[in-house]
Amino acid sequence: MAAFGVALVLFLSACGGPKAASGTEKASVSGYRTVRDVRLPGDTSRWDYEVYDPASRRLYIAHLGASQIVVFDTAGQRVAGTIDGVADVHGLALAPDLGRLFASATGQNRLVTIDLATLKVVGGAPTGSYPDGVAYAPEAGAVFVSNEHGSGDMIVDARTSKSLGHIELGRDIGNSKHDPASGVVYEAVGSTNELVAIDPTGRKVVGQAPPRWLRRSARGPGRGRRPPPALRGLRGQRHAGGLRPRGQARDAAFRGGEQP
Repeated sequence: MAAFGVALVLFLSACGGPKAASGTEKASVSGYRTVRDVRLPGDTSRWDYEVYDPASRRLYIAHLGASQIVVFDTAGQRVAGTIDGVADVHGLALAPDLGRLFASATGQNRLVTIDLATLKVVGGAPTGSYPDGVAYAPEAGAVFVSNEHGSGDMIVDARTSKSLGHIELGRDIGNSKHDPASGVVYEAVGSTNELVAIDPTGRKVVGQAPPRWLRRSARGPGRGRRPPPALRGLRGQRHAGGLRPRGQARDAAFRGGEQP
């Protein structure tokens, strides 16, 4: 059985330059080189999201094709363990303050809770259709799960695994990402080609980056305006700055759970 490998890359200081050490390969990004390839368990079927814990120096890798999460020790450059039976695992999100890892078990339409100390599944909650991205918002004590084949985000209590409701976003919901600097959760909405900003505490949409800005942004640097302020941080702002404030465009209704 073929094994999948992870390439470790080392940053070279400016004074040292991008020279590759003997027996290593230059990486495609200037200032980096490949240190070594490490074999991982399982076959070469699809791998998906990764999340890194700087405190433990562990990298958690979703092996979707094997319904398995591989735990890689970056300090020792070895596999520290595996978590099996997470059906068609996609998204991963760490909650270091709770000692938990959250994963979307897409094959079961569930969010799975994993104990970081034992690497055992200790809980879970039902989600919508085809859960994909997962984001943990510590200020709200909640996990946001994007339902790619559904119509928005499912919100789950990070401690009790109880459902806190659903935020309607549209269709074809992609990745979810919590920004600790601004305290918002960003969602990629494929049906409208928008980047949506969510206030995790109020559980409501606070802004949307319209398709016209995303098209300008895709042209590259120097072409078009700077990113909207919401993409650089929302702290202290009444709404999402350059993103459309809620109410000026398609409404994003809150369903279920407590009304904000």
